[in-house]
Formats: sequence, C-alpha cells, structure tokens
Amino acid sequence: MSYNLSTFTALKKLNLPLPYPSLPLITPQMYGAIGDGVSDDTVSFFNSVSAAKNNNCSLLISGNFLLSTIGGTSRTIDCNLKFSPDSLLVLQTGLTISYTGFIDSPPRQKIFSGS
Repeated sequence: MSYNLSTFTALKKLNLPLPYPSLPLITPQMYGAIGDGVSDDTVSFFNSVSAAKNNNCSLLISGNFLLSTIGGTSRTIDCNLKFSPDSLLVLQTGLTISYTGFIDSPPRQKIFSGS
C-alpha cells in the first residue's frame, strides 16, 4: 500500500490508526526532488531535511534520491528518516553523510548506495 499526504489527512480526520504516527511528514518531492535515482536531487533533498528539522517532522523517503557534492563533500542529515520499501539514497563518489536522527526502514532494506 502506498501513502501520500492526502491519505494521512483522511486517516487523521477519521481517527483511524496512522501508518506513521509522527505526523506531519515532509517528502523531498515537496521541495522539487524527482527521486528517480538519476536526476540530481541534492538541493531539493537538503531543503526538505532543513524543513523537517525546523518543523520537528520526519522526512519520508519514497524513491531513489541521487545526492552529489553540490554544497560540499560533507553533509549532515539532522532529522528522522522513514524509508518506504525499495527507496534509497544514492551517494555520489566523494560525498560523506553524517546522520544525527532516527532511521525507520523495512527490515534488511538497503538504504544507502554509492554511485
């Protein structure tokens, strides 16, 4: 089953259990990311990370996001991440990611890949 913002809004109004109780959620797509694993989503992705941190939200990763060294070779993800099945972050060679949040992903799912 796939979830989008409309699904969460409808479930909340009906007082039904939410698949991710820590609403609201932010997605990189809300900030212009494509999530196809080919397009460079670096700027949009890190804009969504900042928004999630500033609004005390989790970032829902649904897609494959190519992250490059635009903005520097060392970047920090400082919000909680929730990975949908078959979603991952594709890191360009030379990019180092540090992480200071919680990661929620399906069991044994690969969530990082090098390009």
